[in-house]
Amino acid sequence: MLKALSGGPDCAALATQPVTIHYTAGGDKRSYTPDILVAYACKATRKLDCFFIEVKTKHQADRYRYKLKERQAAVVLSTALPLVVITENDLTETGENGHVS
Repeated sequence: MLKALSGGPDCAALATQPVTIHYTAGGDKRSYTPDILVAYACKATRKLDCFFIEVKTKHQADRYRYKLKERQAAVVLSTALPLVVITENDLTETGENGHVS
């Protein structure tokens, strides 16, 4: 995944397990660490587009859908950045990332 992300011409930075988010869900205290933080440079606006990525197999993403939605909400509330879940279905046959442009 890191190779696919870093191979794009607009990829400005990558960080693995960049932060741990602490949140409460259902009355329980929880913590979550996203897999990757990626920043892409937008040439038109000269700004960085940053977001977190969680890498899962399609099976895991389907099985833990509720937990992933909970984590997405916690990440947005804590950081104001989105959390994108990427599975093997989001990669092209060449190994390039087909989900994130």
